[in-house]
Amino acid sequence: MALEGVGGLAPDETGQRSGHNHQHNPWDDYERLQRLLEPERQTHFPHGPILQALQLSEGAKVADVGAGSGYLTGSLAVAVGRAGQVFAIDPAAAARQHLKERAARTFPQVTVLEGRCESQPIGDKVLDREVWLAVYHEIERPEDAFSEARRVLKTGGRLVIVDFDPDAVEAMGPPPETRVGREEAREAALAAGLQELPDPPHRISDACWLLVLECP
Repeated sequence: MALEGVGGLAPDETGQRSGHNHQHNPWDDYERLQRLLEPERQTHFPHGPILQALQLSEGAKVADVGAGSGYLTGSLAVAVGRAGQVFAIDPAAAARQHLKERAARTFPQVTVLEGRCESQPIGDKVLDREVWLAVYHEIERPEDAFSEARRVLKTGGRLVIVDFDPDAVEAMGPPPETRVGREEAREAALAAGLQELPDPPHRISDACWLLVLECP
């Protein structure tokens, strides 16, 4: 499958966040990846509202940034069909390998790539849609991530962000003190030049907020 506008990443663009051990990525852990596929995730991240917010069509090109082991990737592939393309992007080698094995058996329209929200191996104005599922709290420089989203999205393209609410008490998910609220994410997105779409709901579950943005 031809990959329009796909390029490589320099090593420093795919390093860990500052303060993390560069020699060991805690996400490179197969057992932990398996736990991320447990049904409990459907309680917090039900696919239906996310797909409704994305409004994918047959043949669309969409990036699942921070795809992990592919919790959402298969649903995206079904939505865009064999004529579409899904770029599953993640910095963790174990996640990418696991997802490549899954996609190879079922979804030839899925391409697995190394990257993160701040540095995506996609050409300019290639994507119709992009989704960040439970990764916003990991972004060190949101302004860089939103700038990158504006670069890869077509005019009128849509970015959907879902993450844990700081006020939600959940056993699953990052510690409350590391979470970022919807309003903070919204303000950063608007400052970067993206536009909020007002119609979608602000939540997809008791634990998680939803933000839908458009590239002008």
